Amino acid sequence: MKDENEQSTTDKNTELNLYEKALNLIQDQDFKKNFDPQGRLLVEVDNVLVSLDLAHTDKYKEWVGNGLENVDKTKKEKIISALTNLDSLNSIIFLQQEMHFQLLLASRVYSELYSINQEESEKAHAEAMSEVNGLVNKAFSKALVAACDDSEVPKLDIETINKKLNESRASIFPKAHEILVNNLSKIVDVPINEANFDRKQAKNLAKKTTASDLDILHIDRTNKIAIRIGGTKNTAHDKQLGEKLAAKSICYFKIDDKLCFTKVDKTHVRVPSIAVVEGVPKKEQIADVVDKLEYISIQNRFEKPFFTYNLLTALDDYADEMMTKNKQNASLDAIILGAHAYNKKCLSLATKPCMVQAISVNGFGKPLGYSRFPFGNNLKHESTQMTEMSLIRNIDEKFFNEKISNRYENFLQPANKGIFSRFFQSPYFYQSNDGRAVVRAIALKKKEWKGSFNDTAENPAKTLVEHSLKKIMAFDLHFSHKYAKLIQALSLFAEDEAIFGCKSANERTVIIANRENMLEHEIPRDLRNKFIALCNASSKKEAKNAAEALKESIDYHYNKENLYGAAALIPLSEGAGHKIESQPKIFNLTKTYNRNFAEGSNITNLKQSNVGKAQAHKGFVDYMADGIKHSNKIVMDGDSTTRMMYDGVAAASSDFVIESEEDIQAESAKEKNSKTHPSSESLEENADDTSNKHPTDIIKHSNF
Repeated sequence: MKDENEQSTTDKNTELNLYEKALNLIQDQDFKKNFDPQGRLLVEVDNVLVSLDLAHTDKYKEWVGNGLENVDKTKKEKIISALTNLDSLNSIIFLQQEMHFQLLLASRVYSELYSINQEESEKAHAEAMSEVNGLVNKAFSKALVAACDDSEVPKLDIETINKKLNESRASIFPKAHEILVNNLSKIVDVPINEANFDRKQAKNLAKKTTASDLDILHIDRTNKIAIRIGGTKNTAHDKQLGEKLAAKSICYFKIDDKLCFTKVDKTHVRVPSIAVVEGVPKKEQIADVVDKLEYISIQNRFEKPFFTYNLLTALDDYADEMMTKNKQNASLDAIILGAHAYNKKCLSLATKPCMVQAISVNGFGKPLGYSRFPFGNNLKHESTQMTEMSLIRNIDEKFFNEKISNRYENFLQPANKGIFSRFFQSPYFYQSNDGRAVVRAIALKKKEWKGSFNDTAENPAKTLVEHSLKKIMAFDLHFSHKYAKLIQALSLFAEDEAIFGCKSANERTVIIANRENMLEHEIPRDLRNKFIALCNASSKKEAKNAAEALKESIDYHYNKENLYGAAALIPLSEGAGHKIESQPKIFNLTKTYNRNFAEGSNITNLKQSNVGKAQAHKGFVDYMADGIKHSNKIVMDGDSTTRMMYDGVAAASSDFVIESEEDIQAESAKEKNSKTHPSSESLEENADDTSNKHPTDIIKHSNF
């Protein structure tokens, strides 16, 4: 466990050392190689959880092969070949990692309820994960068989793989909880049973307990990048006044061919909505936002003149505001007014001011824009102006300093106004004389940006992104929900210091961050060409067509290469993945207007329908209760312990084999008389003795 105030280190040597230590640890014969479908292993090193990318290694292929034991040899070779030839495995559901964090949270809750010490709890969790890995291996093998075509050069359909893995979640989640209870039952003094399981206390604990408070170092071998996500002891759903906040710092590292980690000069921080509005007076809401912004700025040592708050759920429609507990408009109002108050405070302090960029990315609620009629649109107009100022601050600093900065400071600190004027001054910048002058100045600048930037493929990625955002602003495309995800992802890439998040920062946050993460490594030529087309557009029609093409291209690569990338680990640290789904291609009343269906229908590989129930504030405790109900009975007989099972599945859970190919293709129902296959030899027993090898020998044949 790390200290509450411990800061995440980001020295490039630290990340390299962690990586090498993790590689050293997995050489040990006794290390359980519980591979994830993505070819990953989770290794704890020096209070950091390292997610190793080992999809290129023989051990991963061996793990896959063990699950395909009953599949025809030719078919098996085709499947492994097709898997090896995929550009990236980052868009395959990382089922083992999901189960790791799910059971880690459960073990923490059980430890509190039944006074289990940490060492014993961690041991029980590790044993459970080895058993669960058999279920994951079996599910992945079934998915591979179903997804592999019969062509001469076989291909795997990732959508089919994820569809099958998502289906398997429904059975593996409850079974995994059952396995954990079985392992915990061996060490507890008080039996874990239905009679003494306090569901209410368990749910309260789950909502305020993280599955892990460790930093996570995610190695992406394919794209030569590492991403470090800071740990936190607080959860997104345990919102309180004060500095207790589930803020996660995110740092990026380029990895070269010589295995050198070089930090990218930017710091991003994932934060749940910093507004606490339920039952809190407005004045106190604003003061709390000021405190939180100051805390975040100091904790992350922001040094730039401004940092940006990319708010991903902002303006809401009034129907949802009245019928749900989301209170997005109230939260947005508190955040904007709090940012003004904080920025005023910054004029006399060393902390850096904050610009709020409020663009909702879920496709719902009010779009930005200026209306002719001010009545009822104060928050919309203020959000629009603050968003435009934020964008300009990051893409044209010179213009911001010349035309915006001084006028905004005048609004924050009206030195020459009398007491009467200050008393009646509107809290919104948009309604001030200085604010209106800034609106006019921005309008003139937009006209200038409508001309071509004459960009070429040789331009740096950041230049292309900045020019693209200028073009989007020039033609007011940021006033449409259609381009919201594109704008926020590009903005995050352009921002050196930023905080970002939606209400919980566990859902929409992931889909924006994983899009942005793709831009951190080399941008492919086809995507570069789309950027250039937008930068050089000279009419609104050209700009809209180019922006649409760029959006589709980014979505294509995101869907194919980074759907379950590093950012998807953010919600896992609270026990379960996000529940964002893709819009149906055909109108569906229950889905089309469901705000968790925030992805477009073109994101075909996203399969999350069986995740929501596993979240701590949803059905997580139901899984715990079911695990207790169906767990093995422990009967003491002298010095011996006999395990008497309800349904006899524990033995099968450690098996690495699947049914015959014919059974899989027929998608038969559960077989009542399924055979129990002998366990394959463990990967550890087959491992070569590498104790004397350099830790990087295991990846000599890789792109590193």
